[in-house]
Amino acid sequence: MTHFLITPLSAVEAHRHKAKHMVSFCAPGKGAEQPSGMDHHLILEFNDIDRPLSGLLEPQRHHLERYFETLTSWGRQTPVLLHCWMGISRSTAAALAGAALFDPAQDMTTLAKELRRLSPVATPNPLVIRHADEILGLAGRLVEAVHAIGRGAQAYEGVPFTLVHTP
Repeated sequence: MTHFLITPLSAVEAHRHKAKHMVSFCAPGKGAEQPSGMDHHLILEFNDIDRPLSGLLEPQRHHLERYFETLTSWGRQTPVLLHCWMGISRSTAAALAGAALFDPAQDMTTLAKELRRLSPVATPNPLVIRHADEILGLAGRLVEAVHAIGRGAQAYEGVPFTLVHTP
């Protein structure tokens, strides 16, 4: 069973006791400090953009490869806390990508719909999703699933939620 606890940065402190592993998706130079009690903290720095833009760093394949390496070494006995600035785009994309990593044969549309049910504001970063789809050899299934759920509701930041997946 896989538990991804997704939060905005503002909620990390309130939820950190629920996880031993954390992945922070931050803008370059804005890396988060490791909270006490965490066994492992991966910081991935890139801007929340869906295509290259001058002066910004878009999500790149190597970011997802490092994330997947971290997830496969984690063991899944405890939840992993995923956060980005708002808890809407990078962290929700990472949760979908992680669930796809552990069960690539699953119906990606069902997975994306579950994300939408849990977080009406979730708007997974399309470039993160595209890289994950390519790395996992999903032949566009994850990209199509995220496209099918569309953009989430407007919000200043997301509300913490847990995506639980049982392959």
